[in-house]
Amino acid sequence: MCEVNWPRIAVLTDQPTARVLALAVVLVHEATHGAIFERFIPYDRGRKDRVEALCKKEGQRFRRGAEERMPKVRERVASLLLDP
Repeated sequence: MCEVNWPRIAVLTDQPTARVLALAVVLVHEATHGAIFERFIPYDRGRKDRVEALCKKEGQRFRRGAEERMPKVRERVASLLLDP
């Protein structure tokens, strides 16, 4: 189980979309920890740096993909809000 420090994320930006994206990146990072844990890979001193690097890499890969799709997402959300 992980605990997200929302105030730490919230102070990064005042833009709601950016806050949601930051939270999503944290969740992908933590989910990667979960996937590693499920494979019984220990999180010890010898592996900590490698595990953290992998989790960070997955979070950043998600962020890049989400940023590429963000204009289409904003467009779809706007159409949903404007269409009765």
